[in-house]
Amino acid sequence: KKYLHILLFLLLGVVTEAYSQSKTISGGNDHGLIICAQGYLYTWGNNFSSSIGGPLLGIDPDVSPNANDKIVYSPQRVKTDGLTFSMVTSGSGAHNVALSCHKVVYCWGDNSNKGC
Repeated sequence: KKYLHILLFLLLGVVTEAYSQSKTISGGNDHGLIICAQGYLYTWGNNFSSSIGGPLLGIDPDVSPNANDKIVYSPQRVKTDGLTFSMVTSGSGAHNVALSCHKVVYCWGDNSNKGC
């Protein structure tokens, strides 16, 4: 009976890992963010703020030709210099907060309310 419990826990661990591809998706009032299965961030939506005078979603210009578009219609990779993330939230007013896999918090976006 002890071996049956051990086998059950091992199988549960394998099944849980197989379905762990689902990651965080978050939406603000004019943009969204998602963490892909590899831990990289992708964003879309309003990419322009007059208060900072330019793009605010943090799209990686080396990967996306849409990095400076005023509105981004499909998910584009956020420039993170290879960092991976475990949690993310997109707040109102195009302000974003993400927790890296190294347990460091990063903020970017409009920041007109000085949240970071």
